[in-house]
Amino acid sequence: MELGNVRTGLHTEATVCGDSFPEASHYGPLYERVPAAAAELQSKAMPVDDAVLRIYDALTAESPKPVVLVGRDA
Repeated sequence: MELGNVRTGLHTEATVCGDSFPEASHYGPLYERVPAAAAELQSKAMPVDDAVLRIYDALTAESPKPVVLVGRDA
C-alpha cells in the first residue's frame, strides 16, 4: 500500500501546534507557514472512509496487486 494524502486529523493538529517559536531560530518563518500549508493539504485530502474501503478491497482481492496506490497523490 502506498497512501497519498488522507484526511486523518493530522493536518488539523498541525494547525493548532501553537503560535510562537523562538525568535532566534532560523526555522521561525517556516514554522509560521505550517498552519496554511496544513489547511491546504486538508482541503485536498481523501476522506479516510474512502481510503479504508480501497485498502480493504486490495487486501481481500482474489488476485492481489503487488503495489496498490491509494489517493491521487500516492
